[in-house]
Amino acid sequence: MTNFEKNDIEPLDFIIEKCLETDWVVTAEPLIKKGFIKLTDEQGYGTLNPNFEVRKNFIRYLHILDSFGVCKCNFDEDCESARSNSKTLHFQKQGGFKKVYADLKAESKLTDKKSKLEISNLELQKENFEYQKSIREKEEQIRNLTTDNLRLGNWDIRFRWLIAVITFIIGFIAKYFIDK
Repeated sequence: MTNFEKNDIEPLDFIIEKCLETDWVVTAEPLIKKGFIKLTDEQGYGTLNPNFEVRKNFIRYLHILDSFGVCKCNFDEDCESARSNSKTLHFQKQGGFKKVYADLKAESKLTDKKSKLEISNLELQKENFEYQKSIREKEEQIRNLTTDNLRLGNWDIRFRWLIAVITFIIGFIAKYFIDK
């Protein structure tokens, strides 16, 4: 679908209204009379080629209408026009382009909110991953320290047994010399 802006709503709905009102083709002329398409520039001077600007703007509106399928649009070189079709009245009753724009805006807000939530979710997943990684590193350190502690504990037990055996032997030898 062709994108349209907020300032396009009124002219597009006007074209639909004219199509339904006249049940005949609508050209750029009613839009010029209503002031939706201007024949002067911003300072009020007439443009060098007013038909070109009028035609360009009107064709843009026709492309929008055609992309939504709400009017039968004619893009012939000298007689660009729009005419109502079976969807025109239903589209107008549903709120026209004002409703479409509001829906697109709401959808855009939801999409933005969804994007922000997805980004937030990814950041939380990243933090969780980093936290899990740090936990794994700490568990690895604990395992290594436990292994070292057990190794040192085994040496300590062996050393005490060795001292006990040596003390026993020294005591036995000392008793032997003392008793002699």
